[in-house]
Amino acid sequence: QEVVGCGPDGVFEGVEDDENTYCIDGPVCESPVVTNGEADSLNNVASGGSFEISCDPAHWFDTDTARTYGGEELGKESFSDITVECEGEPLPEFTCFYGCLAPDFSGGVTFPDVTETGGAPFEMGAKVTFNCLEGNDIVEGEAEATCEPGGIPSPICGGACSFSLSLFLLLSLLVMLL
Repeated sequence: QEVVGCGPDGVFEGVEDDENTYCIDGPVCESPVVTNGEADSLNNVASGGSFEISCDPAHWFDTDTARTYGGEELGKESFSDITVECEGEPLPEFTCFYGCLAPDFSGGVTFPDVTETGGAPFEMGAKVTFNCLEGNDIVEGEAEATCEPGGIPSPICGGACSFSLSLFLLLSLLVMLL
């Protein structure tokens, strides 16, 4: 393995002249190691630059990583694509985990809670139980679902009288009036 470095004249020593290779006077960050994903560049970047890191399909950053690097909004993109800024310090290693994101479920709670660190929000094969808030029931879908490729299907919560039941009652009333 050949050792290369910047010479006193600011030119790489031991490397053929390449317009994409240049010396930087200042701190740099090496491309981070990414497991089950990739960085947008294997080259070093100068302090102030950044790396875009993406996960492989059906792989996600853990919640802590998404919260730290994924931006203000903790949305789906925060779990699969992040930007890591170079501040002249060594960057951590990043791991994308096989599993599912939290289901898009409003009007209730899920059990168990999402994994915060060391895994996808839900590991592949995990069972998720849905409970609607007080006074509501599941009107569409199932109360339990499994994390599988493609995600976790979410039920819909509604009042005691569902849309389908309301439509049925309305049609029944119309038939009786005719």
